[in-house]
Amino acid sequence: MPINKSLWTPTFAILMAGLASLCLGIYYWLADVQGYGKWFTPFRIFGMNAIAVYIASGELAISSSRIHIDAQTSLSQWYFRTVCAPVGDLYIASLIGALSHVALMFLVAWGLYRKGWFLKL
Repeated sequence: MPINKSLWTPTFAILMAGLASLCLGIYYWLADVQGYGKWFTPFRIFGMNAIAVYIASGELAISSSRIHIDAQTSLSQWYFRTVCAPVGDLYIASLIGALSHVALMFLVAWGLYRKGWFLKL
């Protein structure tokens, strides 16, 4: 039973563990057995520096909410209003905001990957 999520039930945790194992098996079969490894390069880049990307993502979220453009507008609010929200639909705008955050984190991971810098514990 996961102690970090009070809403989880043991059956849900077992179901999710099984689905994760199934996905891992499918990815292994596609990448290593069938030879489609090139398609998984973005996952490899993210995975080589997962801790650094996690830290950078958290720091970006915190700092963009603390940096203010004016007295009432933070950088994250300004970005959402000027870049994402003009799309019209708020669900699509939210998706654009999330995907742009992931793309920025991929650029961070890719830069670290190209330089050969890997954060290890």
